Amino acid sequence: MAKKSRRVRHKDTQARLSKAQLAQPVAGQASPVVQDEPVVEPVQQPEELDFQQEYHYVVSDLQTIGILAAMMLGGLIVLSFVL
Repeated sequence: MAKKSRRVRHKDTQARLSKAQLAQPVAGQASPVVQDEPVVEPVQQPEELDFQQEYHYVVSDLQTIGILAAMMLGGLIVLSFVL
């Protein structure tokens, strides 16, 4: 929860507004022209990627990690019987 501020707020002070915000529309003037929304061009779909070709090195890394994990697990099992 946010900490309470000790700053005293005065109710009679006006909000700080810029000159543009203070300007009031004059009666009889046309309202500003509203621009239409910009035309959105369709996004081109990227061509399909061959992930096996893109990430060929990942398979060899996963195999290495699997072999190391199996060796460590085997070592732990052997140590559990020895110790």
